[in-house]
Amino acid sequence: MSDEELLLIRLVDELHDAADISDGLWKALTRAFGIEQIFELIALVGFYHTVSFFANGLRLGAEPYAVPPPGTWPHSRPREIVVCVRGPNTPSCRGDAPRLVA
Repeated sequence: MSDEELLLIRLVDELHDAADISDGLWKALTRAFGIEQIFELIALVGFYHTVSFFANGLRLGAEPYAVPPPGTWPHSRPREIVVCVRGPNTPSCRGDAPRLVA
């Protein structure tokens, strides 16, 4: 692995573990990458966290073409999501209000 790749792994690990970047890693990143690149890397790590929060929280199934992860995935069934459809004639989500189930 290149020095830059090792820095990227350190960055992901620090952001994942502490939601922060240590001063030492920041100095190393600024020597290897431009500030715009560092901003983009931070955003990319956050984006993947957001995707994983949704996928895991909603227990989304894997795409049919995906390679299964090693071991057994803890969530085998997707969650049933119920969304109330509110309109002028259905001001609340009680009783027989229209609902969408995803």
